[in-house]
Amino acid sequence: MHYGYDDLLVYLEKLLSENDEIRKKLSVFYRYIMIDEFQDTNKLQAKIAYHLSSEHNNIMVVGDDSQSIYSFRGANFKNIMDFPLQFPGARIIKH
Repeated sequence: MHYGYDDLLVYLEKLLSENDEIRKKLSVFYRYIMIDEFQDTNKLQAKIAYHLSSEHNNIMVVGDDSQSIYSFRGANFKNIMDFPLQFPGARIIKH
């Protein structure tokens, strides 16, 4: 069987969403999550980030919705726009 990078993401998200014990262990282990260029993540990558930060909400993302360049690979700039909806009370710093 051939597993590519995308398969790894699919199976990781499936594991985190279906196995609460593993999700909690990983979320506790990775207490601080920082993602650069969040506008270039796809929905699957964003879900993984949300799972990994589910126990502590210590997540910071950096990005610019007007600079998304990977839509041809499934990137969705709406991930950065929807971030405050996923994390109410998130501080937004615009520069």
